[in-house]
Amino acid sequence: MQDKKTGLERFNVIAFTHAGIGLKELGHFHLDQSEIVSKMNELKAELGIAEIMYLSTCNRVEFILVTNEPVNERFVSRFITAFHQDWSEEHITQIADKTRYWNGINGVNHLIEVASSLDSMVLGEREIITQVRNAFEFCWKEALAGDIIRIVIRQTIETAKKVYTETSISEKSVSVVSLAYQE
Repeated sequence: MQDKKTGLERFNVIAFTHAGIGLKELGHFHLDQSEIVSKMNELKAELGIAEIMYLSTCNRVEFILVTNEPVNERFVSRFITAFHQDWSEEHITQIADKTRYWNGINGVNHLIEVASSLDSMVLGEREIITQVRNAFEFCWKEALAGDIIRIVIRQTIETAKKVYTETSISEKSVSVVSLAYQE
């Protein structure tokens, strides 16, 4: 009998970004607030996910999840299939090939990069830390996320705050909106 994974070994992130799949395809992963709970519960049931958090910004949709299943290319394809049951196998494969995912500590490191705006369109913008916190609080309140995600997000937010306060990353930051106005 195979031992079940514990804690951080079960932690994963699946990221759909504008850089990976393009803005048009990214739009297919954005959900209205009213759709999030039912869609996340559907994904949890269909894929054996214990905890899930949905993070949606203007240039990314990320799913933070806890599962005993290995999150790999096959799982990502199954995930996309469960999310978009009407998509063709070819379309799912095209998107899955451009989707990034991380497991364990690599997933934590990725989230820190996201919350610290190191993996943002605009380096140093602070809006993302609030978006991460709000996404977690919503998923926690709706019983989608549990203790593993709670602990990781708490540490992610604390680390991102240190990045903003103890480095010069935000000294010349601008928002995506202000960049658009400069055009």
